[in-house]
Amino acid sequence: MTKKSVFRILLSLVFLCVFNVLFFLTGTSHPTSVWIAYGFIHFAYAAMLLTPAVSAKNRAATVTGLSVTALSAVYFAAVLVVGIVCILLHKDTYIFELVVFILLTGVWAVLLLPALIANENTAEALERSAKERFFLSDGASRVRLLAEAAGDAQCKKELERLYDLLHTSPARSDPSVQMLEYDISREIASLEELAAGSNASAVLAAAARITNLVKERNRKLRTGV
Repeated sequence: MTKKSVFRILLSLVFLCVFNVLFFLTGTSHPTSVWIAYGFIHFAYAAMLLTPAVSAKNRAATVTGLSVTALSAVYFAAVLVVGIVCILLHKDTYIFELVVFILLTGVWAVLLLPALIANENTAEALERSAKERFFLSDGASRVRLLAEAAGDAQCKKELERLYDLLHTSPARSDPSVQMLEYDISREIASLEELAAGSNASAVLAAAARITNLVKERNRKLRTGV
């Protein structure tokens, strides 16, 4: 655990310590309305602290325009104000107070959950996009190195063409071309082994196979068939 994490934990405990000291200085014999307020204040505070950890770096805003972290902070502030009022009033009845807290929590949840789902979808899309870009960039880089090291002029020319094809291919992927992409990666690994053996005819044949696979992948992505 880093010093930064320790400081954050200590800082988060400051409110709990101060609030609980002040609360219990008034005694422990309280009506139900006060204990309901006490419980919701702690729940809202915990929700505010935990929201950033489950919000995928707050990429999506809520319908209010606030980030999910800001929304939880507003929720906590509202619950704290209402809770303090309930504690000061010290009423024996609690139905009205309970309804208010439930409504505040319901509104917070309704606004928060769609944003959390959007955050997760965004995170998954970014991760998928990064993998797709890596497939092409990695393959193109490996072929470029082979082209630069090629001693045979024809091999060098064909490898450069293959590099250009990979470099200009669509970055996006699709389940329909995943098997082709697997075959392309496997053939590039085989091409590297053949290039190391200086077998020009085998290198040309392997480059032709990869070229056909890449073209077929790109065709399927364009046509969807």
